[in-house]
Amino acid sequence: MELRTSFTRNHLYLMCLDDDSLHFFESFMGIHCIPLSGLNISSHEQIWVLRVRVVSCLAEAGHDVIMSDADALWLADPMKDFSLPGVIDSSIVASRGKKPKEVGKVWGATMCMGFILFRATANRTAMGKFVTVMNALVFESEDDQIAVCMERFWYPLP
Repeated sequence: MELRTSFTRNHLYLMCLDDDSLHFFESFMGIHCIPLSGLNISSHEQIWVLRVRVVSCLAEAGHDVIMSDADALWLADPMKDFSLPGVIDSSIVASRGKKPKEVGKVWGATMCMGFILFRATANRTAMGKFVTVMNALVFESEDDQIAVCMERFWYPLP
């Protein structure tokens, strides 16, 4: 991994849903894992709420956050694309999604939480407001992808 990307294992944390994954990634890959069982989460649906909280805490601390699901394979270093002129000043950069459909009809696509970058440095005040609203929306929808798209739809950045 370190040969093809600007990230190292020191920057990476995985949320492991089961003990077998936890053992594999920590023992054989040397990657830090956070066990789902240690997070006091009553159901898998609450993972979305937790992901929003993680983004909130890290962005407030001044860290950029990349969320990447296990099925979002990196074919190249994404940091190169995040540094392109049309992207470098963006607060949020995401892969294309399909839901919620009402937002997709207006925008032509939606943001997918399976691979998304939240920049803490782009506009800290706007990012703070965004995360606050998204935090509230994720409790209503129990889906962070719907929450992120609805927040951008109803509360666009200045």
